[in-house]
Amino acid sequence: MGREPSGAFRTDCAAVKLNNGRAACAARETASLDESALQELISLYESDRLDEAESLCRGILSRDPDHLEAAYVLGRILLDRSDPSAAIPLLRRAVKLAPDWPEVQANLGAALFMRGKLDEAAYHIRKASALDPEDAEAQNNLGVALQAGGRAREAEAAFLRALELRPDYPVARNNLGVALQAAGRAGEAAGKAQARSDPLSAAVRIDLATAECSQGRELRAVRHLRRALSIDPGHAGAADLLARIYKSRGRHEVAEELWRRAVALSPRWATAHFHLAMSLLSHGDFKEAWSERVRAVKVQPGAAPWRGHADPSGALMVHAEGGYGDDIQFVRYLGMVKSRWQGRVVFFAKPRLFPLFEASGFPVEIVSWPADTPHPREDFDAFIGLISLPCVFDTTIGTIPAEVPYLRASEERIAAWRDRVVRGSALRVGLVWAGIRTDYLQSRRSCDLPQLSALAGIPGVRFYSLQVGPEAKQIEAAPNGLEIVDLDEPDFVDTAAIMRHLDLVISIDTAPAHLAGALGLPVWVALPFAAEWRWMIDREDSPWYPTMRLFRQPKFGAWEPVWKRIADELRQMARDRGCG
Repeated sequence: MGREPSGAFRTDCAAVKLNNGRAACAARETASLDESALQELISLYESDRLDEAESLCRGILSRDPDHLEAAYVLGRILLDRSDPSAAIPLLRRAVKLAPDWPEVQANLGAALFMRGKLDEAAYHIRKASALDPEDAEAQNNLGVALQAGGRAREAEAAFLRALELRPDYPVARNNLGVALQAAGRAGEAAGKAQARSDPLSAAVRIDLATAECSQGRELRAVRHLRRALSIDPGHAGAADLLARIYKSRGRHEVAEELWRRAVALSPRWATAHFHLAMSLLSHGDFKEAWSERVRAVKVQPGAAPWRGHADPSGALMVHAEGGYGDDIQFVRYLGMVKSRWQGRVVFFAKPRLFPLFEASGFPVEIVSWPADTPHPREDFDAFIGLISLPCVFDTTIGTIPAEVPYLRASEERIAAWRDRVVRGSALRVGLVWAGIRTDYLQSRRSCDLPQLSALAGIPGVRFYSLQVGPEAKQIEAAPNGLEIVDLDEPDFVDTAAIMRHLDLVISIDTAPAHLAGALGLPVWVALPFAAEWRWMIDREDSPWYPTMRLFRQPKFGAWEPVWKRIADELRQMARDRGCG
């Protein structure tokens, strides 16, 4: 089988295979896993959290020995751990429950092959290839089983069929060459079997991985990236992208190791230093993180970077960088900047945030400056980006400037919104359920409004939409019982004023969550399983915002338990305050 025997012996995507199995056994009386349990099983398996997946499978099977998905996944786990003897009875059970599921047949064939039961292995692999005639991996594995059983001609036909289906399949080419050489047909082997190396370069593999990621198929991307690194161990880009995927699945240690590898391979690559810095910050290792963050700052023409030195007469430029949430989080440092640089300090703010920052009384000049317009660095003696300020001040968890509020809402705007927001005795709660979905990772921080159905019908609570962008229109299709007052997509200045009339803000990880925290208002933040560095790991509070609570997904992609917990807490809060 060569170094890559797996083909159909390994799943391409646990979610797809499990869902195929559910369709295959739809007619049987014993119910399949409910959706939440299925998603948990998929998440554990895809995240390589095999011990937890095994425990979940065994628990399910103890209650229902004929659960297809649990039997199949446990069999796969045991097969991955090179324990075919234990896997075979589980996979036989799965085959009995779903004989038309090709992956079950293929994996039983793999287990039987590993135990030397070659004829029976070939039988089940042939069944798998008959159920899915276009599966090149099944054809390759059939050839392997037939070749091992001495059926060379049939094996050759299977390998040729695999190559017909997938001409760029190096494992099948390799196996065909081995089979022809074993039959004394070395000349044919040279002609039919090309070089055994992977015909796809590391760069092509990375392109394929990027495409898979954009479609949410990260497990397939992982395989391309691992292959890219085996072809070119010095490819820092492959290590970086693989680390991002592992980080999104909560495998922080593996991700950090890969980022360290990327930095070692490309010491001048700012992106790798930046990602390593973010990983270190999420673990609370601020000292090394800020050092890496400094290395991530690209040298710019014009003024020199500010390293924290004092200057009683020079001009210092501070410019916004990152997203709106980053600006709101780090604008708190402007007062500290002014206390160290006694000369002129000018902060170039994004236009949408300029009125809010200008009204907040920072002791520096604030200029509205479009993000796509170059900054006039030549007019200044030094410059620094806003997110780099914690590096200058050697910020640790214990020294974060967390005094709130450090932003202010306009008194005029507060008065203008009072009559529209303050009504009755109900608990007033602002809602934000989606942010800017710039890529597949950012999208996982957002929800669609129907996912907030747990909030429907809570007595004594009135919800107000602070949502902006296309998702704001989802109010029209809100879940039954979830009534939300539409506030017409307020800008940041109005949002700040509205928040001053609210008892609580509930938001996903996006700018309004930072705004509520900076205003010193109660805010609950719904976070994905692997949240951004700023929320750290496993904390329910934030050292950056004293009035904030964090509600994290218990597993990858699981929003339902997050919103259920928030609903329970909100219901209790309304009762405690006697709202109605």
